[in-house]
Amino acid sequence: MQSSQRDISELVGMLNGDIWSEAQGKIFCGGQGVVVRNLHDDLVNEENCKVVPGSFWHNDIWPPNQIYPAANIWDGDKNGNWLAPTLAVAIGSEHFGNLFTTKNIQDVSVTNGVWYAHDSNCCDKRAFWSEDHKGYDAPYAWIDCNQDPPIAKSLPEKYGSGSFEAGNPFAGYGGGGTGVHTKYNYDEAASQTNYIEQIDGKTVIPNRDLLSDYTCQIKYEYWNNVSPEEYDAVDGWMDWIQHFANDANACFDENGKKRYDGQSWTANLAMGWLDHPRKMITLQNALWKYRDIWCTGIVPPDSKSPTQYWGWNEIPFSKLQINKPDNWSCFIIVLPPETKYLYDALKNDTAKLNLIAQLEFYAKNFEFYPNSSSIVLVRQIPNENAKGYPAGLVWMREFFAEDVTIGSGWRIANGVICKDS
Repeated sequence: MQSSQRDISELVGMLNGDIWSEAQGKIFCGGQGVVVRNLHDDLVNEENCKVVPGSFWHNDIWPPNQIYPAANIWDGDKNGNWLAPTLAVAIGSEHFGNLFTTKNIQDVSVTNGVWYAHDSNCCDKRAFWSEDHKGYDAPYAWIDCNQDPPIAKSLPEKYGSGSFEAGNPFAGYGGGGTGVHTKYNYDEAASQTNYIEQIDGKTVIPNRDLLSDYTCQIKYEYWNNVSPEEYDAVDGWMDWIQHFANDANACFDENGKKRYDGQSWTANLAMGWLDHPRKMITLQNALWKYRDIWCTGIVPPDSKSPTQYWGWNEIPFSKLQINKPDNWSCFIIVLPPETKYLYDALKNDTAKLNLIAQLEFYAKNFEFYPNSSSIVLVRQIPNENAKGYPAGLVWMREFFAEDVTIGSGWRIANGVICKDS
């Protein structure tokens, strides 16, 4: 079991090698990357989900906040705490053969995946397109698209796109996580009729501005007209981002009020998927670089700032594989942006209580063993070596080890999470 104790220096070196950026001027030509997953979500025990979300890390990805922030689980609040460290699992490239259809995901000819450049609710608020029946299988609903506008009907036997197997549907795989964004997730849809809530300026394909088909694959062939291996490809997404901003600003509710407030979570309602990580990385970087176009930074939260920007991507993975402890390289604690040591983060009492609650939750619910399981720290800091770019644009992640006392008997020593009796 990979979550058990490992040599800490070897582990840190391996993970930093996986996210290594080869050189400026190229995208995703260094390490193979690292997949991370916060196991504390509402999907971990959702019986009908066959895919659950993970995020892909590489230091060619520019924005900060590469993981959904930990919820305030210690007081029952599910909202993210942007000041608290986040406990998660890391899956290095050593296990990519179990997560992906190929070990070499840098191969440009391999387009078997489903990659979202932003948070997208891909496993709990997406409706799967049925070409045969011309409609969407949504969480607890069927949305018939034979009419305009589509007609939604509550059906308890429907479970949405999360109930399908992972992989690009056009490459012969299951398509789990593809499809339009819906209004409600499983808990919410159980008591009300679900419906489409996808920002694209139109309610029914064809002729969407942002998406190429009913499965919600992005029109990258039109917007990203520069070689995807070049950093300049980021600017190729400018038109797509402007279309997204225009369409979001044109959405009003029945009372004439704008439906979206310009915070960075809004992008998950416009997101479609891409078939290769290079394409995802360039759009992810473009959303961050040009956030002034679509993200107004309304407070709270200050969603344009590095500390509260929703910077993570999302990939629907096989639930059986990503939740399998044998595929985990180790546990990680991700520090808030610009925090260099866990010791400093723990000076905030709320953050400290939050992390202790996460540790207790993991120990109770997962194969997280005090005095045995390996754990590594991750800092998120501006990349001072990214010459030629504006200050603060390019952020990086760095795995490291730290011996520290957390509290309530919890501490980290020699790369192992420990709990004193």
